[in-house]
Amino acid sequence: MVLAEGGSEMIVGRPADTTTEARNELAVLGDVAAVTADLSSGDGVAALLETIEAQHPDIDLLVNAVSRTIWDVDGGVMGGASGNGK
Repeated sequence: MVLAEGGSEMIVGRPADTTTEARNELAVLGDVAAVTADLSSGDGVAALLETIEAQHPDIDLLVNAVSRTIWDVDGGVMGGASGNGK
């Protein structure tokens, strides 16, 4: 929907090959960037946020489809899918 309206998208995935493959499939619809990131640690989340800020400082929407809840990036505390912090 974003691409259909002329917007751009950034997709993030851990495996580089599938992230690139998804980017290539979506690119026929518009401007799509792909970033490989491991969001299983606070350091990985912080690195992704730095990348987003550097490459797309005007981002309007971020959708988290990761099966974890990120509670506190600065402290590196990560919550499980249940949101209970474990």
